[in-house]
Amino acid sequence: MHTERHTRFAEPNRWLIVQMPTVLRVAGYRVMIYGTKREHGPPHVHVTNANGEVITLATAGKGQTVRQYVGMREKEVATAFDIVADHAEFLMRRWRSFHD
Repeated sequence: MHTERHTRFAEPNRWLIVQMPTVLRVAGYRVMIYGTKREHGPPHVHVTNANGEVITLATAGKGQTVRQYVGMREKEVATAFDIVADHAEFLMRRWRSFHD
C-alpha cells in the first residue's frame, strides 16, 4: 500500500513526507486521504489514476463537489466522482478516523 507523497517547498533541498494512505482502489482509481493533522477541512479525498488527480469533497448541507482536477479527462473525473459517491459513507468514516 502506498502511504507517502513527497511535497516540494520553496527551499530547493527540502522535502516534506506527508502520510496519504490509499483507502480504496476501484477500476484503476486510487482514493487517498491525507493523514496529517495540518490537513484542512472540509472532508475530502484525493483520487488518482494513471492520467491525473481529482479532489472531491462533501460540504455541510450540500452534495459532493469537485474542487479541482489535473490531467484527467472529463469522463475520468466523472468516474472518480461516482466512485466517491458510491463509497461516501465509508470514506467519511475513514476521513474522520484520520482527523477527529
